[in-house]
Amino acid sequence: MQKKLIALAIAGLASSAAFAQSNVTVYGVADLTFESVSATGATLGASKGNFTRTNSNSSYVGFKGTEDLGDGLKAVFQIETTFTGDTGVWSASGRDSYVGLAGGFGTVVLGNLTGPTRAIGNRMEVLPGNTGIGNAVSLLANPLNGIASTGTTGTFDTRLPSTVAYISPTFNGFNVILGYSSGENKTNNNAAAGAALNTKTFDLGVNYVNGPIDLGFAHGKVDSGSNSLGGGATIGTGVDEIKNNRFGAAYNFGVAKVTFQYNKQTIDFGNGTDIDAKSYSLQGSFNVSSSGALIGSYTVAKDLTGNNAAVAGISDNGAKLVTVGYLHNLSKRTTVKAIYSRLSNDKNAAYNFASGGVTGTGAFGAGADPKGLALGIRHSF
Repeated sequence: MQKKLIALAIAGLASSAAFAQSNVTVYGVADLTFESVSATGATLGASKGNFTRTNSNSSYVGFKGTEDLGDGLKAVFQIETTFTGDTGVWSASGRDSYVGLAGGFGTVVLGNLTGPTRAIGNRMEVLPGNTGIGNAVSLLANPLNGIASTGTTGTFDTRLPSTVAYISPTFNGFNVILGYSSGENKTNNNAAAGAALNTKTFDLGVNYVNGPIDLGFAHGKVDSGSNSLGGGATIGTGVDEIKNNRFGAAYNFGVAKVTFQYNKQTIDFGNGTDIDAKSYSLQGSFNVSSSGALIGSYTVAKDLTGNNAAVAGISDNGAKLVTVGYLHNLSKRTTVKAIYSRLSNDKNAAYNFASGGVTGTGAFGAGADPKGLALGIRHSF
């Protein structure tokens, strides 16, 4: 009852027309862990000694709903906002928020959206919510993380802003998703050579989900709108085009589930140089009781190759990530968890956890191995 009253109060503040909604749902997740983390053994630069912290793992609050427009047509919307539970800081940006129309033709939405590539990763990840130390996106399609230790996710594992997307109906387990994102950074027509921009992102996914089988393939492309930007020594500087392919497969045996995903990304700098990044992840969960499950994952980022200055002639720049844990459901909405993860960098790599990176003060150097133990609670409402 309290949730319904809150929803009605907020709808009333927006406008009286909001009461025409057939439903408004308030939902969210509070996910916090107490962690002991470090990044030691650097071959170049500083290591990071052990320290403790409380980490908020993609906690959020959302509002969603539909309005029946008749003749099988519905208006749909969703608004999500992030909060950092350990500090109490709210952020109005970054999560899936959209408005659209749904009917027999499928669904069309506009907003800040999860693309098909990221959606496959979410389905294949055994960590709840695809968040916390040790999730596969630390290494999958994330070469910048390995060079600069950004501790962030790659281009296609972040949500796509300024996006319009089409989701087809499902036929015999198959569906198609197409997203187009505008960079909204068009430069003047008389911009100097090498400065012209008009960035666009495409992400196309095909999925097959039927009973215990879950298959997905996605192809994504970022086009800067210029082929003369030139290549810098750091990924992200002077990038002309990024192409990404991801394949995911999962099978649910009932008592256990196994998932696999493979990713290949090519970064073209528009000056005859490029970088290739290949990675894969094998994951699984096993129910040891009606309430508890063991989880584990093994993720590999192969050595980056190519003729760009950031990787040319540099070997031993890959990494491996091992994560193990135990999840215990106290109820349908509350889970306690224990997670241990170790990211082993080669001597010339500096990958960090993408969710809950080992930071503190100052970045760690190449060859350091981030690791951590996390104990926490995840509550969905």
